[in-house]
Amino acid sequence: MREGNRTYTVRLSKRLQAVADFVTPGSRVADVGCDHAYTAIYLAGHGIAPGIVAMDVNQGPIDRAKENIRKYGYSDIIETRRSDGLEKLAAGEADTILIAGMGGALMIQILTNKKEVLQSVKELVLQPQSEIHKVRHMLQEEGFLIVGEDMVKEDGKYYFIMRAVKNNLILDAMQPDAIEPDAIEPDAIEPDAIEPDAIEPDSIKPDIMRLDTTKHNITKYVLTEDVHFYYGRLLLEQKHPLLREFMFWDYGLCEGIMQSLGAEQTENSMARKQEINERMGLLQRGLAFYQD
Repeated sequence: MREGNRTYTVRLSKRLQAVADFVTPGSRVADVGCDHAYTAIYLAGHGIAPGIVAMDVNQGPIDRAKENIRKYGYSDIIETRRSDGLEKLAAGEADTILIAGMGGALMIQILTNKKEVLQSVKELVLQPQSEIHKVRHMLQEEGFLIVGEDMVKEDGKYYFIMRAVKNNLILDAMQPDAIEPDAIEPDAIEPDAIEPDAIEPDSIKPDIMRLDTTKHNITKYVLTEDVHFYYGRLLLEQKHPLLREFMFWDYGLCEGIMQSLGAEQTENSMARKQEINERMGLLQRGLAFYQD
């Protein structure tokens, strides 16, 4: 479909589609590690983001992004910048930071190296490739609550996608008497609370970033146990079928590792066995969510 020189049909992979689906309509987006800029083009073409900064540390991806942006006709909406992480992004330029397909450690480094930018945004849409539990820890430490999670499986690989908002935005969006933050007990959970897709973006103010919290308990989004950080509280409580499949798959890997270690009693092998035993224990706790 074309209007003038614009082409609206860019097809995303299942992984990137899940990432794009978490971006709040009307938000200004910084796409960090943009590569070909397909996600940015999709967001522009579907009217989700009125302004996008597509950034990458290498010139090659920036050149490819520029070519695709021109091809699809969105040079007026998408700006490209060669940037090491958030280096070339100023505080207040974006409502949403989007980072997908990057290792967890690098993602954490990028977000925490420029905290004035991190603290100025309202929303993070992240798809870490590794060390996902550390990303969840960082988000909570930096004052973000994970309010949406999803998983997809593509080409035999499992991907975790999360959406986090500043917890002060959640509190500000609430009615003054709706919640007493200091009175919350960590275990005061409402397991069947908000579903990320059950929100009407046009029915609330844009700066609330799509979350109607007047009806829901903020503790729903607080991670209190190791199993929450490793596998995602919302995914566990929603009993996401792909998470169950992933945990069974990972448990099988652990059993294979333990079998390969066999009766080895070296210091390294004993440490590895302890590590794998702990991982299997976490997986068992995660799978227990599916027993009801």
